[in-house]
Amino acid sequence: MLSQEFREELDNYILLHYRPEGAKIKNFNDDKKLPAPAGMALGAIASLISSELYKRVARLGATFSEKLMWWIKKQGRKPVEVYSSIDISKEHFAKIRNNPQYHPTKGTALAFAIALHLNMDDTQDLLKRAGYVLTDSSKSDVIVMCFLEKGIYKIDEINATLYSYDCKPLTNWRGNK
Repeated sequence: MLSQEFREELDNYILLHYRPEGAKIKNFNDDKKLPAPAGMALGAIASLISSELYKRVARLGATFSEKLMWWIKKQGRKPVEVYSSIDISKEHFAKIRNNPQYHPTKGTALAFAIALHLNMDDTQDLLKRAGYVLTDSSKSDVIVMCFLEKGIYKIDEINATLYSYDCKPLTNWRGNK
């Protein structure tokens, strides 16, 4: 249960950081199309794009699964200790570990960051590898950011707080825990 003092601090944090209106939506139809360089045939343009794509793919970083396993090993922890602390099943964890291209839900990715006690930058990095980011346009993200900045890594407390603010918990948390 959150103390009244922390609850007030969290309410103030949400007021300062939560931006439900989001960013102004850009109209992509307003962009002018760039003409192909003069004298370049379509085959040459396709070859140039293919070459650039090859370079980018060659520079790909570690996937979510690879980075998660790296963090577990770096911290000298056992995988079962990590996934059981956030109520992830052995089977679900095996899918993540055995498939480098596996993309978990944002809640699952955040739960792993919390289980690993990652700071904000490392959490954002892990989330990015799963295709997500913490944003100030999501109340649940702002709540999680507040907990991360305070160094509070109790998944049940975070889930209970999310639930109390009408947000979806990160894991299969039940209010009767």
